[in-house]
Amino acid sequence: VDSANSMGAVSRIGIEGAASPDGPLNYNRRLARQRAQALKGYFTRHTSVPDSLFEITSIAEDWDQFRSMLPQTLTPRDIAAVDSIIGSTESLDRRERMLRRYDNGRVWRILVADVLPALRRASMTVALSSGEQMLFSTTAARRTPLQKTATLPVRSEATSVITSEAVIPLSPISV
Repeated sequence: VDSANSMGAVSRIGIEGAASPDGPLNYNRRLARQRAQALKGYFTRHTSVPDSLFEITSIAEDWDQFRSMLPQTLTPRDIAAVDSIIGSTESLDRRERMLRRYDNGRVWRILVADVLPALRRASMTVALSSGEQMLFSTTAARRTPLQKTATLPVRSEATSVITSEAVIPLSPISV
């Protein structure tokens, strides 16, 4: 990335921090923002990329991703119940409390082990003027270093890249 930047090939760096729905919403907002800022801080300390190229976003509680990751270890009845709780409860803190109580906490314990760790993440998309995007991601649960996961051409429509760590949303960019 530093080499590409020195040639003027980096057009944008998008960094996203995310937290899982475990805990109060306001705490998760701060945590997701801090994950994004920590990744940006690390990256700016180790490269010469100017601050103006960074776009920082955060997802306090990624309920859409949560829903899409419901584990196969849940029964269809459990999945339907979890989906119903998510769909019918607007208050995110109340939604979490209801999920924690459902079936005496059995389902929540499965979700804590199988879903929540992948939602605690930071990812970075480096858009190059050539029309490619380099994707990097890590998850807080695994304490893995930031890893390059793909290099892709820019598509005209929004899409996602699914890695073993997380689903990384991509936004279309103009080059």
